[in-house]
Amino acid sequence: MISVHTPAGRPIPPGPRSDSFNETLTLVAAGRGVFPVAASVPEFYPRPDIAYIPFDDAPAIEWAPVWLKTNTTARVHALVRAAHAACRPTTAAAEEPADAHRATDPSRPRRLLSEDSELP
Repeated sequence: MISVHTPAGRPIPPGPRSDSFNETLTLVAAGRGVFPVAASVPEFYPRPDIAYIPFDDAPAIEWAPVWLKTNTTARVHALVRAAHAACRPTTAAAEEPADAHRATDPSRPRRLLSEDSELP
């Protein structure tokens, strides 16, 4: 759900619309908005015209595999099982404090800002 008012009650004007992730990044780079993304995005979408600024005051972004219901096959199930097994925390990781990986956790949300955007 998109907020149309600030917590103080001021209206928030609608921003530009985009049809794809890459188009959204282009709008951010042009200084036309900000967009929260997972911490893994800078690795897969490096852009010299965008600053990826980490923040930790939001819920973690969760990822899950999706597929067409009509394409549920043994291979799909095998892939999902393998991915699930690969993502299980190790015993050592489970014993660390909850915030031990804050700086490098790829599930931590990040804000995208263009180089010309003002920081909040």
